[in-house]
Amino acid sequence: MENKECYTELSKDENYKSLLLERKMDFETKNSTIEEANISNLYEQLNSEYKKYVMCLIDDLCDGNDNIGYNVKQVVDTFRQYQVSQNSVAVVISESLPSFSGTEIDIVKRLGKIKGQSTITTNTKKSGKTTKNILKAFCENYLISMELLQKGHGKIFVLNRKYKDNIQDVAEECPKLKEGTTLLNVLKSCEKVMKQKNIITGANESLLIEKYAVMTKNGQYLGLNKEQKKAVNHLIENLHSYQQKNSEFFYH
Repeated sequence: MENKECYTELSKDENYKSLLLERKMDFETKNSTIEEANISNLYEQLNSEYKKYVMCLIDDLCDGNDNIGYNVKQVVDTFRQYQVSQNSVAVVISESLPSFSGTEIDIVKRLGKIKGQSTITTNTKKSGKTTKNILKAFCENYLISMELLQKGHGKIFVLNRKYKDNIQDVAEECPKLKEGTTLLNVLKSCEKVMKQKNIITGANESLLIEKYAVMTKNGQYLGLNKEQKKAVNHLIENLHSYQQKNSEFFYH
């Protein structure tokens, strides 16, 4: 298991379902009230079994969907530390969407709007289709699947270090970023040329390794409405109270 800050890669024998229950539930934002901070503290004091009850309730209220805007922000913030800025990715996205008439600045604005939404409309209307296409290109440039954003778990693509230095050897024969394509497609093209040139020869060898990952943090609670949050808070308070009483009884 390897932690990438915004997501955790699974090893071969790991089950993603067990990792879902280990995700850190986020209850607070920059504008959180004292009450919300208190709920966060109470939740952290619960034992693992009681935390599962809370997680299950929140997941049911979200119909099994993750907070997509929250996850987009987690990905952007993590990769910024590796000098992959949102603006540079926005340039590539704008170039790879021929149907989008805006600039990279418009893409940045769209991504900013997406970050503030727990669910995203990707219906047949023009705005919905545009959002879906932007998110698809976003995922391809960060080498993650849409499912990872939508469900909190999904496929990711990792560069095979064995062939990393060979990318320059085939670069001239492959499309470039900012030339109407995404990072994922550029690397797939490189892989194809590497196989043609017998740089990659093994039947099971590849430039991109497909893995599975789980988002490290969980922002589902932050996407709930006022009444839903009230129900979750009530459960946390009751579980904490019950846990305290049992603890006092045991030690006295």
